[in-house]
Amino acid sequence: MSHGPVIAIVGAGSVGSSCAFALMLRGLVREILLVDVNEEKAEGEVLDLSDVMFSSRVSSIRRTDLNEAGQADIIIITAGAPQRHGEDRVSLLEKNVPIMASIMRGLRPLKQASVLLVVSNPVDIMTQACQEMSSLPHSQVFGTGTMLDTQRLRFFVSQVLDVAVNSVHCYVLGEHGESQFVAWQPGMLGGGMPLKLITTLTPEKRAEIEERTRLKAYDILERKGATYYGVAACVAELCERIVFDRKMVTPVSCYDPNDQVYSSMPAVIGARGIERVLELPLSEDETVKRLRSVRALKFLVEEKMEDLLTETTEKVARAETTEAQ
Repeated sequence: MSHGPVIAIVGAGSVGSSCAFALMLRGLVREILLVDVNEEKAEGEVLDLSDVMFSSRVSSIRRTDLNEAGQADIIIITAGAPQRHGEDRVSLLEKNVPIMASIMRGLRPLKQASVLLVVSNPVDIMTQACQEMSSLPHSQVFGTGTMLDTQRLRFFVSQVLDVAVNSVHCYVLGEHGESQFVAWQPGMLGGGMPLKLITTLTPEKRAEIEERTRLKAYDILERKGATYYGVAACVAELCERIVFDRKMVTPVSCYDPNDQVYSSMPAVIGARGIERVLELPLSEDETVKRLRSVRALKFLVEEKMEDLLTETTEKVARAETTEAQ
């Protein structure tokens, strides 16, 4: 990355194009590559985003194919069917696993130093699927996970305490979804005050904040049909931490070899992706919630994702055999 990194974004929908816009405003990269099955849409986004170059240090943004994208320094996956209001994870999973399989095939051969950042939902399962198909180490494949949920949590806490968002230090962990939970036990207010000692954060108030955090995405979906600005800001922030080797801690969807599943944990993010995962001193109740979240994800991986990957692989093999004949 000595002459500036190349970042590829697979998916030119609202999330992908917002990620490109956020990256251009930060001026982190030398070149942005945009890929989409709808080539005309991707070309339109490139034309629109090129108008941002006058206020950006990005030297090039262009449409390309998956094969070239596979050689980028950072590859961001935003493609896939969007989650509809009221749609469950299994339904979304069944739509998006075959899409991820197609993308990963198209990216081959992947540059072995690439960092793969997955945004597509359900993000924990999609990240695991992409890693299994990529041949990249677990450390180089991670998802946005609960990073955005954590920003939402900190915002709600900051409103209650009347402090700046950056003065609130606490995390949403586990699944990015229904079984996510807040790690209140290790939470701190800037200056070293444990959140659990702040009297205004009663158990009732904490429960209310946790529920508002969990439901905010659905509130946005109900009103405007999609969420993309927040996650695009998260993606740009994560890319900055990779490009400049920031070694900053944030909760992202990463692999736990003990659980053998991806879920969100606080991780140190540097030039090669996940440098290490940190263990937080959770309360007994939070430990139970974490185990419940991990079990829910593991069930989806073992009962749904693996079968879908096998089925997709077999279909491709049959199609290639027919084509060869």
